[in-house]
Amino acid sequence: MKTQLTAILKAEFTRYFTLPKIIILSVVTILGVLVAMLPSWLGFFNSEAAGFFALKDVFSGVLKFVVPFSIFFITPGIIANDVSNFWFRTVFSRPVERQTVLASKYIYASLLLLLFTIAFCFIPLVVFSFTAKGIDFNLFAVMSIWFFAYLEGILFISISIWFSCFLSKFFNVLLLAIWMFFDSAIINGILANFLWDSPMLGVFNEFFFPNGFANAASFYSLKDSFPVEQFFWGIAALTFFGALSYLHFSLINIDRSGND
Repeated sequence: MKTQLTAILKAEFTRYFTLPKIIILSVVTILGVLVAMLPSWLGFFNSEAAGFFALKDVFSGVLKFVVPFSIFFITPGIIANDVSNFWFRTVFSRPVERQTVLASKYIYASLLLLLFTIAFCFIPLVVFSFTAKGIDFNLFAVMSIWFFAYLEGILFISISIWFSCFLSKFFNVLLLAIWMFFDSAIINGILANFLWDSPMLGVFNEFFFPNGFANAASFYSLKDSFPVEQFFWGIAALTFFGALSYLHFSLINIDRSGND
């Protein structure tokens, strides 16, 4: 199984990393580094405003932007495309188990997300901390916030893989965007203002519009203590959507010509 998994992962990365994508990734990383150096070039840290600057809050805010958009670039059609172009039929013509292929999708997407967060967040942050005067770079705090944000990304990878088992690439992205919007802008607002005392709806929200890991990152950013409750809500949601993706991938028809 290990040999098969390695071979499938190699094929996934070969298919993804075409020359144009490598160029785009490099250019965006360079732009991120240049943006990170701007405050020092513009003399921001010579002003009184620098006294209100919190590095981990900025890092947390950037991750909230980078992680969802990375998911939109990594996971659209992650299952549906391989059904429609008969890639799965080619793979399963060999004695390969479905759980091995599904595991390769999770590992592939998770490694890409790790690469994107390193390129677009961590490298610019390190450059920023070295060019900014008097900034306290707390590596443990940064890594903790990164850890929770990364787990949130894996959660949305699970949701996107589940969607992609029965939706085409376009509707995969559309539904995931609506899902994220409902979570942040509508569901939590309704619960906070009108239904805050309903434990049933609270549990429903944590499973179907999960934000445990996002809340964990915000909690840690504010209090510097481990967010036990938020973390385990995130783990519960990750397990739930992981099970759904496994179930639907096990039942998917790999012989059909499309997934619309």
